[in-house]
Amino acid sequence: MTIGESIRHHRKKLNLTQAQLAERLKVTPQAVSKWESGTGLPDLSMAAPLARALGITTDELLRFGERYREFEERWEQALQTPGDNDPLLLQVAEDALREFHWDKPFMYRAAMAAKFLSERAEDPALREEYLGRAAAHAQCLRENDPEDHYGGRRLYQACKRELEELWARKKENS
Repeated sequence: MTIGESIRHHRKKLNLTQAQLAERLKVTPQAVSKWESGTGLPDLSMAAPLARALGITTDELLRFGERYREFEERWEQALQTPGDNDPLLLQVAEDALREFHWDKPFMYRAAMAAKFLSERAEDPALREEYLGRAAAHAQCLRENDPEDHYGGRRLYQACKRELEELWARKKENS
């Protein structure tokens, strides 16, 4: 993650527009847009005021990329773990989404890990839980990826269809 992505993340957490953040910092909205898009960087003298405006420390602002890399490394380690690592993968992806809720790769990873777990679950209640989590992550992905680069629409529809079939069987058996 770049400093621009860090600025965007923390600005959105506060429900601020680029114009509102710009006003707080006495800069133009175009400057904030350039920072967030990566076509420009804030002057070093802006680090402290920017961090204050975002309600974070300068360390948090500047270390954002390091924290993301920590999750990437945990993901890679989970992939290297021998045996059934889907529960660990799901945990890593969901942990990452708690901090980086807008991150499409981790939305996709969480959805797929939950979907794989649902396919292997023998207990219908557990299968339903994992399918529900997969559907929720796929729905977030679908909403945040309008071009559907990650296939969130198809994944959401598949999870929803499987959940409906599961509920229909549950209803028949009761």
